[in-house]
Amino acid sequence: MKYVFTLLIFLAAATSGRLHAQIKKKTPNGYPTLYDYRTNNPDGSRIYYADKRSAALMKVSPGNDYKIECNEAMDKDYLTDSLWGIVYKDTVYLNCKPFSGLDWYAKAEYGTGKRYLYLNIAIPLNPKYKSILGDYSQAPAVKTGGSIPKIGGLIGGAVKGAVDRLSTRIPVIYDTETGQCRCLTTELLYSFSQKYPELKSQFGLVKIEMLSVYAFRDFAEALNTADEQEKLKAKQAEQQAAEAEAKARAEAERAAADSVAQAAAASAVDSTSRSGKGEPVSPTETADSGEASQPAPAQVPATTDDPNKVQVKIPVQVPVQ
Repeated sequence: MKYVFTLLIFLAAATSGRLHAQIKKKTPNGYPTLYDYRTNNPDGSRIYYADKRSAALMKVSPGNDYKIECNEAMDKDYLTDSLWGIVYKDTVYLNCKPFSGLDWYAKAEYGTGKRYLYLNIAIPLNPKYKSILGDYSQAPAVKTGGSIPKIGGLIGGAVKGAVDRLSTRIPVIYDTETGQCRCLTTELLYSFSQKYPELKSQFGLVKIEMLSVYAFRDFAEALNTADEQEKLKAKQAEQQAAEAEAKARAEAERAAADSVAQAAAASAVDSTSRSGKGEPVSPTETADSGEASQPAPAQVPATTDDPNKVQVKIPVQVPVQ
């Protein structure tokens, strides 16, 4: 017995050392809020890792599948209540307590780095979480592949139902843009097919119980692809609108410049034409033509300054020879 106990201590120390050696090679990967995750702003220098909870531990303390630990001493309440999630080995582990009322985290089966995450979370014990997740009694019970029954049969059941709760999960879609988490139901499939018409042919008229757990992943992948296509179309439309606006502005500026040039040319031609005909040219036109023309001096008749002098015409006779 003493030998077994010593061996267990040795294995625990070796495992701990290996985990900490792995952690030292990693970068900060915890996100207190969804906004921190979206902006890639991790929680200081802390490094977190996920550890799958055993079936025995799940019986003692029901909850979600993954426990989160840290390379620093950390209060459990922070891990279970305050931390939004972590990215461990390129996979998101999401704190599911806000959606299920149960501790610990669920692994994103698909969608890390994309808008929609597909996860399987523990069945809430409190029915109030239907207001968050939707009617999960209409959601499929995720255990293994193949056709699967709805969760409705497990809720309110006897002892067997209680045991099934521990090993049964609800498939959900988590939107990393809005923070909304909804369980996969026929209604949700239809709702998304209305938002993304590309999904109608494959999922728009399908009942959720006809799908397998593998199809849930396919749906999440198709959902993200449709969202990326919609965003690309919106970006292209925005770019085209900006280009059209810039083109219209340039054409308006060019038309205004042409109008000013034409008016100046017409004014110059008119000024030159009137100058050639001896017509007076307005000061403005003269200034525009750049030629300074001075009016001819007025002809003043000769007059005498003495009022007493009288001019008399005397005829002169010239003798004829």
